[in-house]
Order: sequence, then C-alpha cells, then structure tokens
Amino acid sequence: MPLIDQHIKQAKHNEEFVVFCNPTASPYPDWIVTIIFYAAIHYIEAALAIKNKHSDDHASRENLIVHHIDNYNLLYIAHRNLKDRSRKARYNCISVAPAQIADAFVNLAKVKDILGPSLPQNT
Repeated sequence: MPLIDQHIKQAKHNEEFVVFCNPTASPYPDWIVTIIFYAAIHYIEAALAIKNKHSDDHASRENLIVHHIDNYNLLYIAHRNLKDRSRKARYNCISVAPAQIADAFVNLAKVKDILGPSLPQNT
C-alpha cells in the first residue's frame, strides 16, 4: 500500500495535471472531472493511511470513510458527488458542463478542507 506522503504527492500531481489541461477550455471535461475525483481519492487514502487503513476498491473506501473519518458525513457527500459525476461521464457517456467542472472543484476543496487538519502539511 502507498504511504501517506505518496498519496498526497499523487493527489497534488493530479491537481497539477488538471490545471495543465486548462479545464475551462478542455475538450475532455469527462476526464477533467475524473482526474479531480482521483485527486480526492488520494487525499482520502492519505487520511485513511494515517489510521493504518487502506482500501482496495470504491466500496471498501466508502465503508472506511464512514467508520474512520471524523465529519465523515460531509466528506462522504463530497466524495460521492465526485464519484457519481465521474462515473456518469465515463460509463453513461453523459456530457459534463462547465458548471459541473466548477462543482467538482468545489467538492475537491471540501474534501481537502475536511481532511486538511489530519494530513501532514509538509509534503
């Protein structure tokens, strides 16, 4: 399993890639929301790794969120919003509007705000 710092590094890497892709002009908004979702996953996995918990899939991660994260209800909602938008774009071929990309950024910010106090700050 990746270490806490590795998860945070990957989350930041994903965020940098989204910026590089110029999300407001990208012809690939489905991938923009997917990358944002995976950035959130790595922040969540870092917070879980602090508690020596790790997930192998989305369902086990959601279970760990509920049982091992403070303020899990707010985190769970932000995570689910990102997961659902990404899944709809990838599997249901539903178009992603600019407002939905903006909403994905808002949900990522919520994930980071909720987890921030528990994550190492110097990574």
